[in-house]
Amino acid sequence: MPTLKQCQDKVQGLIAQQKSILDDENAYPSWLERKNAFQAIETDVKVAMEQLAAVKGVADMEKLFEGGTDAQGVSAPAEKTAKSLGQQLTEHADFQAITSRKGSRFTSGAIAVKDLTVTDPVRPGVRPNTQLPGVIDIRFRPLTIRQLLLGGSMAGTSVSYLVETGATNAAAAVAQGGLKPESSLQLDSVIETAKKVATTLTTPDEILDDISYATSYIDGRLRTFVDLTTEDQLLNGSGTGSNLRGLLNRTGLATTVQIGASDDDRIAAIFRQMTAIRTTSWIDPDAILINPADWQTIQLSKDADGRYIGGGPFSAAAGPSLWGLPVVSTPAIAQGKTLIGAFGSCAQVLQRTGLTVEATNTNEDDFVHNRVTFRAEERVALCVYRPGAFGLVTPAS
Repeated sequence: MPTLKQCQDKVQGLIAQQKSILDDENAYPSWLERKNAFQAIETDVKVAMEQLAAVKGVADMEKLFEGGTDAQGVSAPAEKTAKSLGQQLTEHADFQAITSRKGSRFTSGAIAVKDLTVTDPVRPGVRPNTQLPGVIDIRFRPLTIRQLLLGGSMAGTSVSYLVETGATNAAAAVAQGGLKPESSLQLDSVIETAKKVATTLTTPDEILDDISYATSYIDGRLRTFVDLTTEDQLLNGSGTGSNLRGLLNRTGLATTVQIGASDDDRIAAIFRQMTAIRTTSWIDPDAILINPADWQTIQLSKDADGRYIGGGPFSAAAGPSLWGLPVVSTPAIAQGKTLIGAFGSCAQVLQRTGLTVEATNTNEDDFVHNRVTFRAEERVALCVYRPGAFGLVTPAS
């Protein structure tokens, strides 16, 4: 195995060789010749950087086991901390390689990153919206819906499953040797296709000189934009064109329950929908999805003596709940609509590809304006195994 110093010297030599190609107009009089010569050693650069990362990792591990510090003298952490999307991208060898080529044309190639879920201690399984100091100056709504659903992955571009749409139970008491009645099932095949959610962001290439800012930029904007759109698709997607078919646009949902005239009727309507799901789909709902304005109306409801029905502002509740179910308050669902359902058992989000990020300065006229364009995208499909396990509560029309 080569030494760490040998690997570092090799990487520096290859990068210097690329720089000399770009600067040597005599050996390479045309831009095309320089470009071809530059790209001819791209693979060598990538292999050398991967080897450097591997050797450095081994060296760090040896230092940790021997003296409790790594090659830079940093003590081993007591607990491994998951890296954010931005950290994974900016610490990747492919991304760091382009920082030395800021003045030339480059494309990072697709860099896959892990989908990290941060747990909210108040609402387990729900990812909170976190403010990144110094970078995020506009707040976005919390991400909640996707965390309510089952997660998984898919190998192809589509997935199919059978849904029981009808059943006839003809079982009956029969005499010995008598004709047995025949029961029947109606099964429909459902095909879900993975849909892509993507966005791009452009920034001055000075961002490559400040890795901490690049990390903040990616975490604070790129991932948030993709996540917000994916969440909206999972709930409200129309199913036409490139859109997912969201929960609210599925056929076979439980019959909508309408709200009466008073706030008490709203609370009762939610319970009636819970009962309808239990008695028609034989499944217990596990969450209530409601708009913040509607949840405020419920929370501020009072009895005839002016006392808050929900216990008032000083009640020590573990988390928002109604009729024993956790309440997820989000502007993603329109005001006036409340969705009750078995999110964790009857619907699933399948990832065809996880979130990937690419960076380039060859998009449109980025190169001549010293700009870098980042692109993030993911492909997901939504499977709803029992549409009848979900039902709406809406105002009377």
